Amino acid sequence: MPVMLTGTDSCPPTATGLPRSPQPLLQASAPGVYVLGEMLRLMWRRMLKVGAHDVRLVNMPASVEDLHGLKPFEFQNWVVDRINGIQAGRKSGDMGVDGHTFFLHEPVQIKQSEAVGRNVIDNFETAVKRDGKTRGFVIAFSFGRGAHEEASRVRREGLDIQLITVSDLLDRLDEVQVQMGATSPSGDLPGMEVLPMPEIDSKRRSADELVRSAKTSGPER
Repeated sequence: MPVMLTGTDSCPPTATGLPRSPQPLLQASAPGVYVLGEMLRLMWRRMLKVGAHDVRLVNMPASVEDLHGLKPFEFQNWVVDRINGIQAGRKSGDMGVDGHTFFLHEPVQIKQSEAVGRNVIDNFETAVKRDGKTRGFVIAFSFGRGAHEEASRVRREGLDIQLITVSDLLDRLDEVQVQMGATSPSGDLPGMEVLPMPEIDSKRRSADELVRSAKTSGPER
């Protein structure tokens, strides 16, 4: 029997067999509801791990337009979840690292911005070196010419800064998995849907802090 995961702002998510009616029992009122979205994705991944089939997520962010409309902390959590990464603690976030890849623990910076420029890449280089790594990832809606030029320049010096767009995460996730070491081109490592659940860093921002941040700031540019 297929399973649908759904919910509302005021009701917790629930797993139900699809009813005969074409309407689900509970329906999320809008994409990007922070707590609801995180809970639904957690339930979805756990159900896949125990062998459930045809598990569906409804009313979750599914387009660039949806993701533009998320609040900053919602967007950051969507990206980290999408790459099956690990959230950075407050200290790491303040130093230009928003998360890390799961297997290789390489730094990731997330920008809810278009046309990210050279200065962002330049600053991230320092953060990658501070992390003791030679590779890192910047994820944004798009990158300007200066960002690509700086990434190319520093690559010649032995530092690999990968530029990944939100469209990449939506349209070619398998290739991004290979870039980040979550799977290999031959498929030797497990795919995203069956990877172990990432550990939650005890230093990560609390729900209350995230809500306060959303009320006082707009998307980072």
